[in-house]
Amino acid sequence: MPSPRDLLPIHPGDLVPLPDSVEDASFDPTPPGAGPSSTTPPRRWWGRPVAELRWQAELARLLVDPVFQGSGVIRGGGAPVLLIPGFLAGDASLGVMRSWLKRMDYDPR
Repeated sequence: MPSPRDLLPIHPGDLVPLPDSVEDASFDPTPPGAGPSSTTPPRRWWGRPVAELRWQAELARLLVDPVFQGSGVIRGGGAPVLLIPGFLAGDASLGVMRSWLKRMDYDPR
């Protein structure tokens, strides 16, 4: 009968030591010798300010959509609907959906 040690795909004696360059890398994404240059300052990232305005265009498009106005939507008849906000979002993020569900005769909770 084989011992548990024989079932291991790699035996402790088969391991190859890592080179010093791998052990000293410290998860540094910069290749060795390519440090920041002293003549150019680091670039600053300002985010995506235009993309932050996208929610306004999406809300405007939603408000004129026939489905948002109730065209062709089956009414809920008072059926309960559980609304769960996304990660780190508050209850206010579901305000538009809650008001739409109420207009469609659902009971959002």
